[in-house]
Amino acid sequence: MSSITPLHEHRQDGGQAPLDTAAAYLELGIPVLPLCGPAHRCPSPGKVPVDLRTGRHLTDWQARAVRTLDELDALLRQPLAQRANIGGLMGAESGLVGVDVDGPEGEVGLQELSGGDLPNTWEYHTSPGRRRLIYRLPAGITIPSSTPRPKLDILGERKQAVLPPSLHPSGHRYAWAPGRDPWTFGPAAPAPEWLLRLSARPAGERTPPEEWRRLVAEGAVAGERNNALTRLVGHLLRRRVDPYVALELALCWNVSRCRPP
Repeated sequence: MSSITPLHEHRQDGGQAPLDTAAAYLELGIPVLPLCGPAHRCPSPGKVPVDLRTGRHLTDWQARAVRTLDELDALLRQPLAQRANIGGLMGAESGLVGVDVDGPEGEVGLQELSGGDLPNTWEYHTSPGRRRLIYRLPAGITIPSSTPRPKLDILGERKQAVLPPSLHPSGHRYAWAPGRDPWTFGPAAPAPEWLLRLSARPAGERTPPEEWRRLVAEGAVAGERNNALTRLVGHLLRRRVDPYVALELALCWNVSRCRPP
């Protein structure tokens, strides 16, 4: 029997650091990340991967996710660990995809997109009126992150999800819905067909043109900007765009599409 305490049994009164629960997520096969705390002075406090030695946001956070208990032990010895939130990698490595539903508008979009095909699965509340569903991906399949409807985000490849019991800047603690935590519910439900149809593709397959068009048109928010710019510039350079032209295009995209620049 596991000696790791399931998260639904952990304290919910704020007396425990979110990262203290990381071992339970590692046991589920979810690589974890330290996130800046809810009082961090940044545009997205409590939600962005952070270096616990310096307190600065990470730009290469996918590669620096914690995957073993030894790595976790070293992480928890950092002084800033007690102030950090916890995130988990989505996509091919964890085999999971998140559906972020932001309030009534997001719920309407979810119903339109799914046609009501919403099998019970892992679910938690991120803040009042907002929830996140977590589904299991088929082996070898990835889903790129997207915003298919207003206030409805798909957390797929190259995304991380803030996990319970992280603390929202509003003071609300991320919390599992009753009976929907992994330790009570069991394995997450398979991703429904409507979710796979969004743009599921074999792992390793090249990014389709539609995703580049979406990235250019929609831009990126705090926590996504560095990775989005890196991808976009790499895309241009691979197509032999002059580096100085790529730089100017990236600077213009940053000013016009990043929120905030």
